[in-house]
Amino acid sequence: MTAQTAVATERRTWLNYEQAAEYCGVERTTIWRAVKRGKLSAGGVGRAVRFERAELDRWMRGAHVEATH
Repeated sequence: MTAQTAVATERRTWLNYEQAAEYCGVERTTIWRAVKRGKLSAGGVGRAVRFERAELDRWMRGAHVEATH
């Protein structure tokens, strides 16, 4: 992932679902499940869901990454 593919705002880096999955090394559905279960916070308006990189780091440190099947 390059700096150009992420949206940077006020020193925060926001990633979409695909970028977040690539960053975390998991499938997109794993990210979706974590959001649905309340384990991972997402922001955005409508279908434009974005994840703050710091939130993804917190989620991964908390061992919430589930094995994909």
